[in-house]
Amino acid sequence: MSAQEIGRIVRRGLTNSKLLCGVLLEAIFFLLLLVLLKQRDVSLIWPLTSLGFVLTAFFAKFILNEHVPGTRWVGVALIVLGAGLVSWSEKTKPQRIPGPTVPASTAPGRTE
Repeated sequence: MSAQEIGRIVRRGLTNSKLLCGVLLEAIFFLLLLVLLKQRDVSLIWPLTSLGFVLTAFFAKFILNEHVPGTRWVGVALIVLGAGLVSWSEKTKPQRIPGPTVPASTAPGRTE
């Protein structure tokens, strides 16, 4: 592949509105993911990202009119069940009550 051909492909990509929209949406997703990961546990947020597969199946079926086989719907149901279990386990987790922080120099049992 020549440099001229690579340049032509790059120009086509940079002027493709659907491609640019997809890149923008992906950047927004990762920005929101970083914000959520800063606020919550990774063990809660990361499994919930699998709900993207659920949206993909629904969009494929109802917007693009693609045939989605029954086994794929079973997989979608399992993803929803798993995400629900992860979310439920977060709600039932005992909450930590933050106590006052004690500097190491004044901690009980410490002598100077």
